[in-house]
Amino acid sequence: MSKKIGIITFHNAINYGAILQTFALSKAIEKTGNTCIVLNYECERIKRGTKIKIRFKNPRQLARDLLYLPCNLLRKVRFINFKRKNLVLTKRLTKQQLQKNNNEFDLFITGSDQVWNYQLTDFEKAFFLDFVNDNSKKYSYAASFGFDFLPQEYRQEYKELLSYFNKISVREKAGVTILSKLGIEACEVLDPTFLLEKNDWAKVFGDKKIKEEYILVYSYTSKILKDFAIKLSEHTNCKIIDISFSIKNLFNKRYISKVGIGPKEFLSLLYNARYVVTNSFHGTALAINFNKPLFIKFLPPPSKVNSRLENIIEIFELKGRIIEEGKNIDDYEPIDYDKVNSVLQREREKSLAFLKSILHEN
Repeated sequence: MSKKIGIITFHNAINYGAILQTFALSKAIEKTGNTCIVLNYECERIKRGTKIKIRFKNPRQLARDLLYLPCNLLRKVRFINFKRKNLVLTKRLTKQQLQKNNNEFDLFITGSDQVWNYQLTDFEKAFFLDFVNDNSKKYSYAASFGFDFLPQEYRQEYKELLSYFNKISVREKAGVTILSKLGIEACEVLDPTFLLEKNDWAKVFGDKKIKEEYILVYSYTSKILKDFAIKLSEHTNCKIIDISFSIKNLFNKRYISKVGIGPKEFLSLLYNARYVVTNSFHGTALAINFNKPLFIKFLPPPSKVNSRLENIIEIFELKGRIIEEGKNIDDYEPIDYDKVNSVLQREREKSLAFLKSILHEN
């Protein structure tokens, strides 16, 4: 018998990983013969991050914001269109209206992404399913804390919120450890973007080929990563596609600036790239799924969220692809994608088995 599943996550964030993991989890659930609907709720902290800002106090910042405005508007429109075409959403819900959905769904799933990161959401309890009255309906799929250490002052509240879940799965080993220390059992599963195969993703953007070979960089946050991309470009004679829109790159012959792209365009660029250079978790995950020659850079200090990348690198044994300052291009170990795909298939089956187990309960 088909069930009606409600999922709550960061579906409104103007972030490629956030929207694509929402889409992937929805599709994976639908493939099991069940109905999946995204609860159209957005916490205030995430909502503020989706607003396009024009800052008037600093003339230099104002000029920058106005220059970026058309690109930011175009990108936002493309995100909205992607959601409209690819997700089934409830009407927009307030915190109070979430409560009224208790009897509308057979079960609720929170995840994936950093839904349990108190810093990112201002500790929004809706992502802990506090609005669900029946504890037997509470589940998580690949929920992430986004950090590897839970401060003492938060432990009791986290324990109270998560002890009532029927079953919990998280995205990283660090999450399993955090919960174990709270006396809560959890299993590790893959991010939802891995639940869909390469051909599934190709259908989203029409599998259009891009003839010119290029390096996709997502995204620049360190000089080491930028310098490496330039070195790789010189070594391979491939241009660099930059989706972050840097004014300096407009005048660099090695760069192709792609501005205002949405999730569909992002997938196409990643799918067709000759190389991928990234410090993004979902950039790494999708590049692995698409079997791309991949180079990975950890986020620089004081970032405390590298556990996500460390976990995925460990699972697929990609330590030989971590960007190191001063290392030559030819010194990086080639990726054995036969081996990677074998691991991916095994982990995908395990993750789908967990998802199916919670969908067939009750």
